Parts: sequence; structure tokens; C-alpha cells
Amino acid sequence: MSKLLVGLDLDDASGAPLRWARRIGEWTGFAQELVHVVEKVPTEAGLQILRSKHPEALDRILEEARGRVREQLKEWGEKGAESEVTLRVGRPSRELTAYAGKVDGGVLVLGAGRRRWVESLLGTTTDRALRTSPSPVLVARGVPNGKPSRIMAAVDLSAHASGVLEVARQWALALDTPITIFHVPQPRWKNAFLEGRGEHVADEMFERADEARARAGKELEALVKEHGEDVETEVELAEVGAWPPDAIAARLDSGEFGLLITGTHGAGGVDRFILGSVAESLTRRSPVPVLVVPGS
Repeated sequence: MSKLLVGLDLDDASGAPLRWARRIGEWTGFAQELVHVVEKVPTEAGLQILRSKHPEALDRILEEARGRVREQLKEWGEKGAESEVTLRVGRPSRELTAYAGKVDGGVLVLGAGRRRWVESLLGTTTDRALRTSPSPVLVARGVPNGKPSRIMAAVDLSAHASGVLEVARQWALALDTPITIFHVPQPRWKNAFLEGRGEHVADEMFERADEARARAGKELEALVKEHGEDVETEVELAEVGAWPPDAIAARLDSGEFGLLITGTHGAGGVDRFILGSVAESLTRRSPVPVLVVPGS
């Protein structure tokens, strides 16, 4: 069973991660733990000095932080919830992902957050957590209403798709909710354009598109047999060759889905750091919470 680890951002007046975690807990029975990271110690070396030489100063920092948490929880209508809060000290993304990695079944619940100008390049705490977390990350936004009536599991055809669908299956069972497996087929192009074969290019484009759709349907059928036999599941294919974030976001705008589950498979290295992966793009564009499953 999953345990929801709610990252408390005291500057986020909406309290979306906490509100979503509470409702999901009601719907599924998932346990919850609130986690707040104190950032007053700028470096790991400074933290070690405080721990070894000035423990009383560290105690004061933690007590001050607990007071801030207590007041914010009261504003959110969570009186007495400070007993559920775990305090950690350091860089939020690093501390949250490290802690989640130690909790069996841990799922980080974070807010989408507002992006200040410096974060356009460096990324928010949530962006960094998505890139590094060994555990799934649920990016919450908006106000929870009723239980999701349907889950979208957006997958590619990489080896990671199986892991995404297994998590989707577990959540669908817990929520008693059907799944739509959504996939954007991508054709395997040859060098028709470079070879300058003129009138044959259009024929090859249609041929490749048909092959991509048939291949995707066959592979997704196998995945459904592996992960969807005990859950109501359907498969939906987008237009062949569409840009996945656009196709997924457009489908979510229909209002049929209450939760998106996807993986971190996508661009890597510098491309991913600067441009963001498909998952990071969706966490900023999706009108519903996004549960991101990390690759192995």
C-alpha cells in the first residue's frame, strides 16, 4: 500500500498537496505523513557544524520551523496535524527525495508551484524532484472535488511502460476507477526526404503511420493482458506522429479524467535539464494531478 509523503511548502497558500493527500487518503485508505524541509542552513557543511558544535542552535531553528508549520496548518484547517509532521534540514528537493526513497511505498505529494524568473532555468523544487526522485511524485493542483471517475495512463512503448501501467493498476484498484491507456504512436521513418524520392514520400508517410498504429496496438494489447485484467481498461491511440505533450494535454482538457499517470522516460542530459521532459511539461499544463513514475 502506498504512503503519501506531503511536502509542505509554507509559501504556498493553496495547500493543494495537503488537500489532495487528505482526499486521496479518504478514497483509498493510503496513510499520510507531512514533511517540511527547513532551508536555513545553506550547505551540508554548515549543517554538520551545527549538529556537532552548536546543537542548541539547530534545536532553535527546528522549533521555530515547527511553530511556522503549526500556524500554517491552522490556516489550512488542520489543527493538531503538527504531530504528523517530520522536519528535515537542507535543500528541499534533495531531502524530500532522499526521505521518500527510504519509505516503503512512498509517494511524494508536491505542488506545481509558481515559477519565478530564476526557476525558468534552474527549475522549482518539484522540477528537481521529478528528475531525481527514486519514488513516484504526485504533482497536485487545484481543489479536489469528487473521486476521479477515470485515470489516464499516458505511456510510450519503452521498457518503462510496464512499470507505469503497474502503478496505474494499483491506483485504479485503490480508487475503484477505470483506466484509459493513452499512447501517441510515432512512425519509424526511413530517409525518404533525404533521398529525394518525390512522389513516393507521401506514400511512405502513410505507410509508416499505418505501421506505427498497428505496432502500437499490438504492444499495448500485450501490456493490458499483463497489467489490466483485474481493472476496467481501454486503449486510446492519438494521431500518429503528434507531439506527445500536446496530444495528452488536449485529451485531458475533455474533462473525462481526474488523474494522469505517466513516466519520466524522455529527453535526457542537457536537453532534459533545459527543455524539460514530457512529464515535466505535463505537470505544468495538466488541469488534473499528475502522478509521475520514475524510470529504473
